[in-house]
Amino acid sequence: MGDLERLDSRMNNMNKCFFNKFSFVLIAVIVSLSSDNLARGSEGQAIQWMVIDHPDAQEAPPSYGLRLDNLFQVHGLAGATGGATTFSLDGVILDLLVNDSGELISLNFSGQVTGGEDDDNGYGFGFGQYDFDLTYQFNLTGNVSSGVETIPTEMNQGSLVAGSGIDGVQEGTEFLFYEKVVGGMPFALKPDGFRIDGDESTWVGAGWLTYDSEGGPAEGTLDIIFAIPEPHTLLFGLLGFGALMLRRS
Repeated sequence: MGDLERLDSRMNNMNKCFFNKFSFVLIAVIVSLSSDNLARGSEGQAIQWMVIDHPDAQEAPPSYGLRLDNLFQVHGLAGATGGATTFSLDGVILDLLVNDSGELISLNFSGQVTGGEDDDNGYGFGFGQYDFDLTYQFNLTGNVSSGVETIPTEMNQGSLVAGSGIDGVQEGTEFLFYEKVVGGMPFALKPDGFRIDGDESTWVGAGWLTYDSEGGPAEGTLDIIFAIPEPHTLLFGLLGFGALMLRRS
């Protein structure tokens, strides 16, 4: 199966999830608008997209969008073997804050991810659910039409917090990571079909990460790479319409 077929399959699955939850999302949008959570001016406007794993993640299967090699070994957890450590981003929410010109103020990923140390076609040590949070809010350039990227800075950072029932990882354990600065690839989110054969239009995001709080290198591969399923255009349109209504009110 080629990259485009894998992407179509993942998008179709996420589309079903999206539309099953559409009524809830629409209500949330209406509540947000009526509560004036769609701020204007310097506070910006909130846009929400859903992300899925990238079809060309190099250690898949299992599919993933977040790779943090040696995560548990670096933190000294007994039983960890190290190596490829991956997490699925399917269904994670990406919140974008933009100004009235469409320029990005910040991006924040949040939601539950599932993963652990890669064990051939499945997971080994650390397998379970984690609360995921990652924010890019410094050195952002670009807009929501043509795409955005960062000038790498360790001030862009994130975390995983272990859920319950994970063998070898205590519930509530927090793992921190940062945007890689030294020799890192800037985070970019663009409609260019990055690393999807035959695709030059799908929104794809990717960037390098590190465990070093000063942005230095870390052993292994640490990165985020994901795609945006098509329904984001509908939600984006709803939010844009709501923002227009607010301006007219």
